[in-house]
Amino acid sequence: MLPLYSYIIQLVSLVSIAYLASSFWLPETQILLWTTALLILLNYSLSLSNLFRQGSITVNLIILNVIQLALFCRLHLMIHKMLGNAHYAYTEAPRWYDWIELVAMHVLRAVDLLDILSTEGIHLQNVTHQSVLTGIVLFSMHIMVDVFLLGAILMFINRRSATQHDTTLIKRARFVERFKNTHHFIKQVRLWGLLLAIALIMNVGISQDWDFWDSLLWPLDNILRILDFGDAFQIFDWQLHSLEMNIGLATLAVFFRLVVSAYALGPVNRFYLYLFALQSQSQNQVGTKFAAK
Repeated sequence: MLPLYSYIIQLVSLVSIAYLASSFWLPETQILLWTTALLILLNYSLSLSNLFRQGSITVNLIILNVIQLALFCRLHLMIHKMLGNAHYAYTEAPRWYDWIELVAMHVLRAVDLLDILSTEGIHLQNVTHQSVLTGIVLFSMHIMVDVFLLGAILMFINRRSATQHDTTLIKRARFVERFKNTHHFIKQVRLWGLLLAIALIMNVGISQDWDFWDSLLWPLDNILRILDFGDAFQIFDWQLHSLEMNIGLATLAVFFRLVVSAYALGPVNRFYLYLFALQSQSQNQVGTKFAAK
């Protein structure tokens, strides 16, 4: 099973590279555009299936996801050339590397490395999206990056044993055993971080005279942005509150999201272990039926 998946990923990666290179020589029609979009969808489905079936991140899988980013870059270029300039905004005519920069900046935003700048409305790239279509393309790319990153984090926390048939309770026990010396300290840091964030929010709210709804909607807005896997709030400029973001409030928002994320990681990890346990049971049942035959 594992070698087969590996061969399939290698084959799809080679096909994607060949298609990407040839797309610059083929007639630029909407058929080419939709073919690129479908290839991205196919690659993403294969990558996601491989990630959670095998429970490991291989070099082939990393290469496939890098190719995906190149395909997203090509897709943006096609949209700009075929569907018109209205889908993007730029201060000067985009050059070839501006499209690479657009994708690279959004990869960094997908992993929340540029949250402060984005909340300030600062864009480091020349090209920015301006339509629902290009927003959906970026949203899809953010989901791909976020799922891959979250999968990597959870797999690092829950490393499989050689047999790959550990139960959820055993894996949780191993996790606790591995971090027993620092677990209490981390919980204390997390708690004090939350209390500090709440105190800072209350202080800023009082000093800036927030109204009742902004006092409720600002924390809710930031919590939803944590749950917003594809960064739709950021991409489509959604905002629940009426507060004007400045560098101080943006920094507080990032700190608050970081603290809440630390609390959210626990339930997400338990859900991952639950899915893994179901998958292991399913594989055991299939193996038992096959052996019985």
